[in-house]
Formats: sequence, structure tokens, C-alpha cells
Amino acid sequence: MFQILEPVKGKGWFWFFGIALIILATALYSKNLAIQEETKAVKRAERIIETFTNELPGRWHGKVGNSPATLFITKENNQLSGKIVYDGVEEDLSIRFGRNNKDNIVLILKGAGYNRLRGKGYFNLDTFHGIISPDDRSINGSYKDTSGKNGNWSVIKCVSHPVNISGEWEGEWRMGDNWLLNPLGTNQLSFNLSIEQKDSNFVGIIRYLRKEGTSNVKGEICENQISFEYQYSDGTVREYIGVVDSRGKNAQGSWIHPNGSGPWEIAKKSHL
Repeated sequence: MFQILEPVKGKGWFWFFGIALIILATALYSKNLAIQEETKAVKRAERIIETFTNELPGRWHGKVGNSPATLFITKENNQLSGKIVYDGVEEDLSIRFGRNNKDNIVLILKGAGYNRLRGKGYFNLDTFHGIISPDDRSINGSYKDTSGKNGNWSVIKCVSHPVNISGEWEGEWRMGDNWLLNPLGTNQLSFNLSIEQKDSNFVGIIRYLRKEGTSNVKGEICENQISFEYQYSDGTVREYIGVVDSRGKNAQGSWIHPNGSGPWEIAKKSHL
């Protein structure tokens, strides 16, 4: 026969008290575990930021929207600051780090002032957000200026000796989807380009094949990325950005002008 056990009268509160202690202990353990994980995450983020702080200083090259851009990052007293040059403006940047909703470390560059290198008018300061690649060699992200204009930006770090592009080149630019009135006249699309390179910078002369006269060119090359610009007689500037192949024999990319944009390509005829 089975004996039916009955709870000891007056002792039921022990059961509730025990259960309450178990629930409390579980909650405290979970909270402590969460605190430990958060502490680990903070320390991990601090290590990543320390690495970035040491690796980011230097010259970077890429584009903001469709415009060629050069980013300079410096380190002083373990604090980063920078300047970015694009669209004829040199913009001073404060630099800090944050996290996005995926818990990734985000580089935040905020415009603090500017110096106009060409052109006129007010410049709306930018705020750039970027994700740094695992090898610390590239940054990609989005930006927004104080007027609400936004877009994407990307740069790569200039660390190795660039491809040699000194020499004589020939090429052409083509009309894009945007309408453009060619300041040089119709069918002036083919040109010769002489380049003299010194380290990462170069100067040159561009000559259109069906028109007399030349324009001075200046530009820079970072890794295999190239950008250059020249000015028309009316003061407008055409900017080119693109990629050079590993042999330094061919390059192609896109150009931008106040009245339009489109593709371009050049091929090397001879070395200087």
C-alpha cells in the first residue's frame, strides 16, 4: 500500500521561499553573466579601437559620391584628426568611434571647418560614417552634409609604391546618361595625355586631337587608383577617377563635370 504524504502544516511558506531564492539566484546569475559579456565586449572594442588608432594615420584615396577624394589622418597625443579634400574644398575633420546596430565599430568623421581651394560659395560640412576592413586597408560607408545631401564614400590606404604611369598616353572620354555641352566643340572626345610622375603625385599636359591648345593636368595615384583634373578656359574643372591595371598600361574610370558625367579610358603609348 502507498502512504499519502501530506505537507507539514505551517511549513508551506518554506516551499515558496525556496522557489523565490532559486528565481532570484537565477536572475542574479543571468545579470552577472550579462555584465561579464558586456565587459568583455567593451574591452574587445577598446582593443580594436586602439589598433585602428595606430593603423589609420596616413594618406587615403577614393571618392565621395562621384568626386575624387583624398583623406589625410593624423595622430597626436593618441587622438586622431583629419582632413579630406574633394570638390575643390579641404575640410577639417574630428574623428571618433561608435557602434552600429550590428555591434560593429564605426569610424565617424565630422566636419569642423573648411578651406576652399577653388571656386566660390558656402560649403556644407559633412559627417562621414565608415566601416574599416579587417586588414585596415579600406573604409566604406555613407555620408550626409548639413543641407541633407547624402551618399556613399570609400577610400583605400596608400601604403605601397604606386604603379608607374609616367609616359605618353592616348584615350577618349564618352558621353554619359547626363546631357553635356562639350566646351571644346562637338566630337572633341579623343586626346593625348603626357604624364610625369613623382611618387604618388603627377603633372601632365592633355591635348585634344582635333583642337589646338593644351591644358595642364595634375593628379595623384594611390595603389592602383588614379585621379586627375584639368581646367577649361571658362574656369570649370573636369575630374577623372579610375583604376590602372597592374602593368601600368591601361586605365579606365569615370569623369565628372558641372554639366555631366561619363566613362573614360586611356592606353599607354610609350614611357618617359
